[in-house]
Amino acid sequence: MQILSKSAYEEQLAKTRDKRMAWWRDARFGMFVHFGLFSLIGRNEWVQAWEGIPPEEYALLADKFCPKEGAPRE
Repeated sequence: MQILSKSAYEEQLAKTRDKRMAWWRDARFGMFVHFGLFSLIGRNEWVQAWEGIPPEEYALLADKFCPKEGAPRE
């Protein structure tokens, strides 16, 4: 296994992207993006449970959650 610099790694990724993505599409894999209130605080979807955020406090995020059309795709 060869250790690559960041730039060499990114170059290698770019060169093999089409082949790797063809495999992904041929295998019929997809991706489901989880996008919700937790994205406002920059952590995962289990943040409320893992960090013990009270429901009343977490619910306040709903007033601030106004994503623009297509935001999860970005």
